[in-house]
Amino acid sequence: MFQVRPCRCRIFDPRASFSFVLGSIGVLLTVLSFSANSASESGETTSSINPVQMPSAAHVSARRRAHSTLLPDTTAGFTGNINALSGVACPSASDCWAAGFFANRSGVSQTLIEHWDGAAWSIVPSPDRSTMQINALTSIACASVSDCWAVGDFNGNGSQAETLTLHWNGASWSIVPSPNTGFSSTLDGVACISPSDCWAVGRFFVNSASTIQALIEHWNGAAWSIVSSPNVSGSLGNALAGVSCLSASDCWAVGFNNVNNGMPGGAPRTLIEHWDGSSWSVVSSPNPSATYDVLTGVTCPSASQCWAVGYTNNGNASQTLIELWNGNSWTAVNSPSPNPNDFLFSVTCVSSSDCWTVGDVIEHWNGNAWSVVPPAPYSGPYSTAPNSVACVSPSDCWAIGPLGQHWDGMSWSIVPTPPPFNGVVSRVAGMFDIDLPDTECRKPGIAGNYQVIFTFENDLTSVAGVSASTGTVASHSIGPQPNQYMVNLAGIPDAHYTTVTLNLVHDSQDFIGNVSSSMGVLIGDTTGDRVVNTSDVVQTKSRIGQSVTATNFRSDLNGTSSINGSDAAIVKSSIGSALP
Repeated sequence: MFQVRPCRCRIFDPRASFSFVLGSIGVLLTVLSFSANSASESGETTSSINPVQMPSAAHVSARRRAHSTLLPDTTAGFTGNINALSGVACPSASDCWAAGFFANRSGVSQTLIEHWDGAAWSIVPSPDRSTMQINALTSIACASVSDCWAVGDFNGNGSQAETLTLHWNGASWSIVPSPNTGFSSTLDGVACISPSDCWAVGRFFVNSASTIQALIEHWNGAAWSIVSSPNVSGSLGNALAGVSCLSASDCWAVGFNNVNNGMPGGAPRTLIEHWDGSSWSVVSSPNPSATYDVLTGVTCPSASQCWAVGYTNNGNASQTLIELWNGNSWTAVNSPSPNPNDFLFSVTCVSSSDCWTVGDVIEHWNGNAWSVVPPAPYSGPYSTAPNSVACVSPSDCWAIGPLGQHWDGMSWSIVPTPPPFNGVVSRVAGMFDIDLPDTECRKPGIAGNYQVIFTFENDLTSVAGVSASTGTVASHSIGPQPNQYMVNLAGIPDAHYTTVTLNLVHDSQDFIGNVSSSMGVLIGDTTGDRVVNTSDVVQTKSRIGQSVTATNFRSDLNGTSSINGSDAAIVKSSIGSALP
């Protein structure tokens, strides 16, 4: 068994060369402290974990999320585990969403979305572009209870990221196409004014050897499109990490630009841009440090009061940075930094005299000054430092990170969130596993069952019950390992989806909540594209006579540990079938 310990995992040391960051950002921002290699057909990879604690990246708030990264004890032989929630949004007191990512059994990050229904947090099924490649969410916003967006990036080859946008329609999450530009594109912040007016911000590489530039995209109710965004002239790089909107003609985006001031690689400086309804423009912002100043989040309770947060350098260490817009200009204001290194990642306001910002510390604005507020009492192995904060009222706020913390108007308290997990697989006896939500293309195993196995970070103590939206639950129990839960499903028709839900999963660290995962069954879909066609037939025929391995097992439809003519016949008989 491994030990989990909190890690303030950042991307790079801002005192180091910025050119190193530019050359690495496409990989490191998503992979964070682990790397995934040698992907197989099943999503099998080998991972190497870097347990070294690194200072924060001076280029984006993103993977502020990385701040919550939890690394296992690498001496225990565990190959990779990360669960991180990076953004939270609350349309109402009984409707909150948190988004981020987790590392599956192969060490590859996948989207993670959790929901608060007023009583408990639950993991909700969320799509990925591929279970064999990197998917991560960085921010989330809602226009209404039936209209939310989560943004981030998809990284298919380890160096060229693409924007990733997921939409909630009141019933389920789905991937919506979003544009890319240059060599690599990522999104780190999102805000919505209405169902037909949302903004997402991030950065992109012009080409593999160039500096990064600011990226701004807009949703008009029908499609996402790239909107021209200014970049500081002569800068070595520009990136945006957070966005906030008061109206269709009043939005702010914050981040950093990197100025060549004689330092190796330059010095990151604050970057603030404003939307006036027609175009984005750079607005002057203060930089209290000669070394680096970075903004990561922004919020506006009114047109004459906006807050931007991030971090600065006092000559020896990183310290909190808070800046205020008074309707005319931005100024830096005093903010506490009680620790040797402090970073702020998110800010929200209930009113002009009631604001919260979170990061290494939790701070509150009472209308006169910012002050440190203690986090919830907690003695476990996880960090109480949140990544994101959202408020419904002065007595109803959520701070999300490794733990879920709730503000009731008097103090912060821990509210159990679902147990951190490493993914779900479909297993047919004697065969390789398929990472879900990939399509299960093989015929069912013993007694016509498919076996779904949930793997968690910690050992399980109990599960209250199990349900399936299609088919029946034949049996279920903790196992095969103490941190796994096994569900045997029967009666799932071909070309159908089922959602398996574990109710009130309770683990050894007192995390508790519902966990759901979806699985599509489409027998013969060896290519995993959710339709059976001639491509599946050609692929299976080309493998006849081969022993089953991690790269071809999807073609062993009968489970005989070899690929033969009967497998090809199954595929051929299924041509034309597809998942809805």
